[in-house]
Amino acid sequence: MVRGGPAPGPPRRPMPSCRSSLGRRGTQGTSLGLEVGAADKKKEEAQRFHASATTQILFLTMALTVPNAMDTIDSAQKNAIVHDQEFLLQGSVLDASLLVVIDRLRGLCDNADIQPETFHDHEIVFLLKDFSAAPTPGPTSQGVMLRVRRAVDHPELPYQLRYVGFPEIGTSALLRNCLDVAVSSNVCEFLQELGAKIDHEFITKGYVMKKGRIKVTIFKMYKMGSGITKDNLEPLTMSHLVELSVLTTKTDKSVADDLRNLADQLRPLVQLERVDYRRL
Repeated sequence: MVRGGPAPGPPRRPMPSCRSSLGRRGTQGTSLGLEVGAADKKKEEAQRFHASATTQILFLTMALTVPNAMDTIDSAQKNAIVHDQEFLLQGSVLDASLLVVIDRLRGLCDNADIQPETFHDHEIVFLLKDFSAAPTPGPTSQGVMLRVRRAVDHPELPYQLRYVGFPEIGTSALLRNCLDVAVSSNVCEFLQELGAKIDHEFITKGYVMKKGRIKVTIFKMYKMGSGITKDNLEPLTMSHLVELSVLTTKTDKSVADDLRNLADQLRPLVQLERVDYRRL
């Protein structure tokens, strides 16, 4: 060491070359790219697995939905939950006494301060059976009658397809199976494609009122044919039909008593009885 000279500093570290720094950066970029690629691959695999699992769940749901729905319907029918039974009383009143009966019903039914609702319907009755088979005794040989009803005064409303079963005896009111379904306007063509034939058709015009769950209908039936227009209808009878009906379950026997009580209050203006169509 030379006296008077500057003190020696710490040893200097060699500067890394640009080539080695670039090499390390390239190595880090390559590893980062591999990590990103692996992450994307895992994400795609997870998406494919999720789609596959969703598809399997949908297939299982579709396979189980129909049996479960059928089981639910069967259970509802067995437990008397579906309102597919109609209690009915029928009678008639002469046209001359119609206003008197309507005034009496307005006093007995709900909403007596307003005019009763009117309707104007066209009904077509189809007969569905094996027409080529030989006739056999019993109600089954008559086939199945399906009724298609449309509202003439409200053409925007859907058509109604109705099935009415054979009446049962043993109650104070007529009891029969009854199902109403809203359908599209091409239901007539659909029934004819199934082999059903038109049995008859008619026009009904009348009034509808309600008393609790009882539906009161007063209507007149008119013919359908060539030359008959909406404003020029030919009546079938000189009287109006009166019906008291309730759609409920078969186990609800109290409905028949309610119908009978209302029918008794309409006497002697209207005689409402249980009509057995099998005797006609």
